[in-house]
Amino acid sequence: AAAAPTRIGRLHLLGSLAPMPVAPLLLEAARSDPAQAHALINKFSFAPAEVLGEERRRALETGNRARMERNGSETLARDLAACNAWQDGLAAAAHRNGPTLLLCGALDRMTPVKAVGPLYEALQAGGGEVRRVELAGCGHAMQEEDPAAVVRALLGTNTGPLSKK
Repeated sequence: AAAAPTRIGRLHLLGSLAPMPVAPLLLEAARSDPAQAHALINKFSFAPAEVLGEERRRALETGNRARMERNGSETLARDLAACNAWQDGLAAAAHRNGPTLLLCGALDRMTPVKAVGPLYEALQAGGGEVRRVELAGCGHAMQEEDPAAVVRALLGTNTGPLSKK
């Protein structure tokens, strides 16, 4: 978006940080033990069972594991390594001068809301309108946990369990 500002009218970032470090344990598991990587990702992607319910959380984890397995272990390892290695996110965000939405899961343990501040501030420095919206009761996989709330946030219709910052 920063490199091609005339091509990007709006930017929606879901569960994003800059930089976006990945735990060394997860990086190694993605390279050498995909099943362990999938289990770790599932452990931290969703809101707790106390929020979602045991059955729903199990179903979300099963679906997520199936998607990760279809994509292949090399894809996951490359994706996580790229997230971990990219250090230019804040500089790029500071050059973004257009409407941007930072959509966060209030219960996200992979990209916690408390860590979004530097990205939010960098985007504000770019001069465009920046909205930060937290989805109550959602973790990192907010699009799976509450797809209707994600759509409402993307459309800017803040009805339902949202908190706008």
